[in-house]
Amino acid sequence: MDKQEEKCDSICYKYDKMRPCVEWRKKIRKGEFLATIMAAFFAIVITTMLLPGILMLNLADWIYDRLRR
Repeated sequence: MDKQEEKCDSICYKYDKMRPCVEWRKKIRKGEFLATIMAAFFAIVITTMLLPGILMLNLADWIYDRLRR
């Protein structure tokens, strides 16, 4: 166990703030890393899912403008 980790008394999150020792705990670091990876993955997936719809709406709008002229 790291000396910095020994200073932490396992109360890392309080209702209004996060204690500095939270960054030293291996369990918390692994969890935060996993949460960051999952957030990036979901952001990419959602963007990938929405992009074709946005492109189709723009294409339909362009076609509609061309037909009205």
